Amino acid sequence: MKYVHEQSPKLDVKNATSILISSDFLQMEQLVEESLSYAAENLQDILLLPIDMNCMNSVLVKRLAAKIDIESLEGLKDKKDKLKNKLYMKKLELLFEIPENMLHRCVHCNELFTMKQRDWQLCEKGELYTDA
Repeated sequence: MKYVHEQSPKLDVKNATSILISSDFLQMEQLVEESLSYAAENLQDILLLPIDMNCMNSVLVKRLAAKIDIESLEGLKDKKDKLKNKLYMKKLELLFEIPENMLHRCVHCNELFTMKQRDWQLCEKGELYTDA
């Protein structure tokens, strides 16, 4: 209610997840963004709390993954796997949304490649031809 009356709630490690979920449910976009940013900066401490992270929907997890770099994600310690694997999955989805990261498969050797690699990578089993 403080937020409704133009006072931003004080985010801390203990309340960031519940405020994030509640503000998303109430469609308070600015508070969702503030909570996501706070959670991204303090994710390791949040994961140490005895809270269930399964209540975060996939859209929130994806938005959180967008705010975390791969190196930070790799360094997270999540013994009970509350969130780390979901973040990896959403990070991978985000990477594949970029067209040049889309994977293709060679019809001759079944190797995977991106469009950037297509320009310089050669297939040993491929047939050579020239365009006239």
